[in-house]
Amino acid sequence: MSTSPAVMLRLPERILAGVGTSTPVRVVISERSGRARTVVIRVLGNLTGPLPSTVVELEADSAVEVDVAVDIPHGMPPGNHPFLFEVVDRETGSVLHSVEATVDVQHTRAVAINLVPQSIRRRRSGRIRIMVRNHD
Repeated sequence: MSTSPAVMLRLPERILAGVGTSTPVRVVISERSGRARTVVIRVLGNLTGPLPSTVVELEADSAVEVDVAVDIPHGMPPGNHPFLFEVVDRETGSVLHSVEATVDVQHTRAVAINLVPQSIRRRRSGRIRIMVRNHD
């Protein structure tokens, strides 16, 4: 028997961004449990650490569209980078839902950047290997 999460988060799978810019990402948060709550949307995966979170008030059984800013620092290498978007209950601090998206930073054909492991979902510690290949 599967239960659907109380809060769902929808966002684009691929986000286009440039180095040194702040890109707004339109996300949709749906509350399905029948209770009003305050949630925090946090974004993990940036080289400079967690991005500023966005606080959202959800009414019972409603959906809200919100723009979340994804800041790309000047030192971030071009390529595809996985970012983790999490919805956290402000009262309890528990993660209600999380979605992984790819941020395409100034895509280039000459340099290929890969992360090992590919997914950062639920990864808060441990080693991540970055493999860079220059095809020029």
